[in-house]
Amino acid sequence: MPDSRQEFPPSLLARYLDPSFVGEGAMGQVFRARDKALDSIVAIKILARGAEDQDLIRLQREAKTLAQLNHPNIVRVLDFNLTKTQVPYLVMEYVEGRDLCSLGLSSLRELLPVLIQVCAGMVYAHREGVLHRDLKPSNILLDASASQVKIVDFGIAKHFSSEVDTTSGAVVRGTPAYMSPEQANGESVDERSDIYSFGCILYEVIVGRKPFIAESSLEMIMQHASSPVPSVEREDCPDMLEQLILSCLAKLPEERPHSFSAILEILESVLASLPVPVEAGEKIREAVRGAETFFPLPEQEDKRQSGRLQLALIVLPVLAIAGVLYLGSLVLQDSSQIAMTQKEGGVAIKKQTEGVRLNQSKVYDLPDAFKDLKIPKLLRVARDLIKQEKYGTAIACFSRILQEEPKNEGALLGRAECYMHMELIDDAIKDLNLFLAKLPDQKEAISLRANCYRMNGQYQKSFDDYSRLIELNPEDESFYVQRAKLSALEDNLDKALVDVDKAVELKPGSGSFLRMRSSFLQRLGRYDEVVRDLSTALTLEKNNSNMYYNRGCAYFELGKYDKALEDFSQAIKMKPGRADYYQMRARVYEKLGKVDLAREDREKMRIDDFTLKF
Repeated sequence: MPDSRQEFPPSLLARYLDPSFVGEGAMGQVFRARDKALDSIVAIKILARGAEDQDLIRLQREAKTLAQLNHPNIVRVLDFNLTKTQVPYLVMEYVEGRDLCSLGLSSLRELLPVLIQVCAGMVYAHREGVLHRDLKPSNILLDASASQVKIVDFGIAKHFSSEVDTTSGAVVRGTPAYMSPEQANGESVDERSDIYSFGCILYEVIVGRKPFIAESSLEMIMQHASSPVPSVEREDCPDMLEQLILSCLAKLPEERPHSFSAILEILESVLASLPVPVEAGEKIREAVRGAETFFPLPEQEDKRQSGRLQLALIVLPVLAIAGVLYLGSLVLQDSSQIAMTQKEGGVAIKKQTEGVRLNQSKVYDLPDAFKDLKIPKLLRVARDLIKQEKYGTAIACFSRILQEEPKNEGALLGRAECYMHMELIDDAIKDLNLFLAKLPDQKEAISLRANCYRMNGQYQKSFDDYSRLIELNPEDESFYVQRAKLSALEDNLDKALVDVDKAVELKPGSGSFLRMRSSFLQRLGRYDEVVRDLSTALTLEKNNSNMYYNRGCAYFELGKYDKALEDFSQAIKMKPGRADYYQMRARVYEKLGKVDLAREDREKMRIDDFTLKF
């Protein structure tokens, strides 16, 4: 029987039946219960009594984050509310099973499908702009058969675009055994910090121990920051998997794979290369006969060739122990070597630590099934691969085409697009220059190159390309907007305004263009014009709380406090609890001499975005 600190709130018993205590963490307790309304088993996380404001913000952040994520490998949030005694609680789907640690030192054929699902969930989370920042085995749950994986505990997750990090400050949040060096140092983090944590997980489940072991958190952090990664000691670990682990654990973020999409592709390739158990042969043949191709292939004139292609691209069997087949991977293998090597950024795999040196030549393997395809079909297959975000394999296809036809425009443009997605920007620009030498006015290529120059920090060259696009397409407002952004990056706001004025002229009904212009005007202190643009934009987008807030800020600077109060109050009504909204309204109340109301708003500033909508 749990102690009094772990009692299930009586006010919830009307809906949540048969509660049982599951576990306790730093923030509070987790209960298992049956939701009478949904007729399903749920997990309920309840904030501990006496918890600090920071814990409330963490629980609320987790609810906000999970509410916007909808993926089979991420636990779903069902509700977030307060009990009658004002105790916050979070209701999530309940995962009946165990965490990743329970797998122990399992076979690669059993481990890889689990790791692939973790990658798939993180690809989605990152695509939605969410960092996890506490990825570890105990936050990866498996159902009883280990066929379904759920990532949990987004309590210290962060949006890429968040300006205020309520989990930061004097305390570094996370788990030292899985924490990237930059996160431990309190530096800014991005996707590659989660990738480092995933590298720690990879090492642990493949080798059977954590990469670093220490007696204190400080010692652990120091090892992650400066100690070489121990060798991957496992006889059946393929070279490609070992290289992936070491690259994920690179000390410098720029030396790690750039995205979970890249890791996913490599893990699928490793899985495809594993020898198939003899006893599973018949099951595999049945799966092959009934499965669909991983991505749609162009229609084949030669049916026998189509059959061979489909056989090579169908779903591969996994989890022989659990009897579950994993759908999905392209076969990327060679009898003498399986390798995927990349360059900095993108999905780079580089020299990772002392004594470990990887091939730097960017060799991408072409699947055997593609080697006999004619150029038109290979080109279409490569474009399909881009849609599947299989950029490494697509590059192999485009490169094969360019071996035979060095100036093939479709292959040059397609390979450049892949390089850009992988952030191999110099390679992308090289291909685009070759393409544009032959077709200098091709809009898509110029646009791609302009974007590459921008990503490379070559703003003037990007500006010149957008200028060329404007010459070719003077009525396309999007190019003026892109050029305006470049001018703003270099703080040339007057120049940026000229372009955004033209964009507004071409598309006067665009609220986003008006918002952009108002942001430039605000930086220039032209608050009357800010009010003008935002007032017009609000007739187009009436439900945008940020525009009310920004217009209120402009009114505040103009000394029009009554109007500012109206706007801030409207913003709060639309999105209750935003700390910045309360902060500005408190300042208005102070200007109006309403000290008590200002004090009330400053009290509410402690919690950001408490009210959620489901």
